[in-house]
Amino acid sequence: RLENEEILNLFRINESFNMKMYFYILHLWIINKRLRHEQYQGDIINTYIFDITWRIVRDWMLLKDVPEYSFNAELLNCQEYAFGFLVSLDEAANNVDIFPSLLKDILWEHLYEKKVKQCGKIVTELSKYSILQMRHIFNLSSDHFLQAYFIWADFYNQKKSNRRLPALCQQISYGGYRPKDKSKYLPYDDGKKLLPRIY
Repeated sequence: RLENEEILNLFRINESFNMKMYFYILHLWIINKRLRHEQYQGDIINTYIFDITWRIVRDWMLLKDVPEYSFNAELLNCQEYAFGFLVSLDEAANNVDIFPSLLKDILWEHLYEKKVKQCGKIVTELSKYSILQMRHIFNLSSDHFLQAYFIWADFYNQKKSNRRLPALCQQISYGGYRPKDKSKYLPYDDGKKLLPRIY
């Protein structure tokens, strides 16, 4: 969601390292919460997603030119704050009756660092957005969720984009790494998905 300029502008997510990290971790928490309901498959994916998350945070720190002598300490500091944020969100989610209010306070304290009005529209909108995304992720079928055949839900303030397929069935293409030597991979299922031969 960090690549969606409209969402970033809507919630005033600026170029601040902390703000972007907390916004990223918020989405990670939503996915993590759903993965915990998927038994062993969820555990495997969860481990992988957290590994990727710390690689991304490490890359952001490299772009930020964090000095080499304090790099590991800074990374550990980021991880501690991120896990504190995750724990706060989990504890708030346990209090179902007052979850929206607690979520609003957590987002105001962590993401906005108390720099905006606590009961302001921006914090309220981000709370609504977070609950909408959580409901959307929990309403996905296990197959679509585990295979990442979904997109994030539209927020009502966004311009609606025309979709050819409904959100649950839309396949997401990944523009990142592609194996050059496809002979190492075997066709799986319908021949469209590739899995490595050796794990």
